[in-house]
Amino acid sequence: MTLKNRLSNLKLLLLLASAVSLTLSAGMMTAAKAQTNPPTAPPPKQQNWLNLTPEQETRMRQIRQAAREQMDSILTAEQRATLETARLNRQNPRQVFESLNLTDEQKTRIQQVRRSSREQMDAILTPEQRQLMQQRRPPRPPESQSSQ
Repeated sequence: MTLKNRLSNLKLLLLLASAVSLTLSAGMMTAAKAQTNPPTAPPPKQQNWLNLTPEQETRMRQIRQAAREQMDSILTAEQRATLETARLNRQNPRQVFESLNLTDEQKTRIQQVRRSSREQMDAILTPEQRQLMQQRRPPRPPESQSSQ
């Protein structure tokens, strides 16, 4: 075999190895990109796990909005700003409430708003939906149980 043939074969081998390498790299990049794409289905928390009717969904939204407005009227401007930042950052509002340094009066009034909105929501649910809701609600802290 001549030197010219060896160089041609080496070039061909290098070209073939490069093509295989690029093909594998493209396949890996496609797989990595597919893993980073957001899912098409909404997260389970946002799905209608209670099987609410459109009327129930509308009413629940109204109750939550009214409760939020009532709580906002109880809070100071600084507390509202802290809570709004937490909402935008998708933090758990109940945990944020603990860091707001609420007065005893604010705590009592907020507890009343929460109790009232919970009662309103329960009133529009069917018995089966109420049972599902009870199963999903977090356990109440000891202090709110003793005040009932």
